Amino acid sequence: MDKNEYLKSVGKALVESNGKQKFYTKEQLQKAQKKVSESSIWDSIEVASELLEMSSSFFLTAVDFIEAFSSSSARYLELKAEAAKELSSSSLSDWGTSTEIDLDMSWLELGDVFEGLGDAFGKILEILE
Repeated sequence: MDKNEYLKSVGKALVESNGKQKFYTKEQLQKAQKKVSESSIWDSIEVASELLEMSSSFFLTAVDFIEAFSSSSARYLELKAEAAKELSSSSLSDWGTSTEIDLDMSWLELGDVFEGLGDAFGKILEILE
């Protein structure tokens, strides 16, 4: 399972269980990650760890991510941007090549993603001042 498939699967599991939200709680995300991970085969523990961390940056608030991973705000922004890029670029490129276009990405509103990146960056700047 690649990054794009994993993020979509986790997003779908989150919406099915909790409805569409801007962000989810750590508990909601862990349940969705577990559900998706149970049906997945990983190449290595590093790949699984990377996917869990990336999906956490995408679906959690900056504060929850930093707390959960004892990580930096820079890492949060890096992973969130990578996840958004992964979803947006592959989704758009698939449109021209796929005969079955999956347009049901209602849980993903890229405007919210980029707004969240801006909000997170603003909070980081406030902390640094």
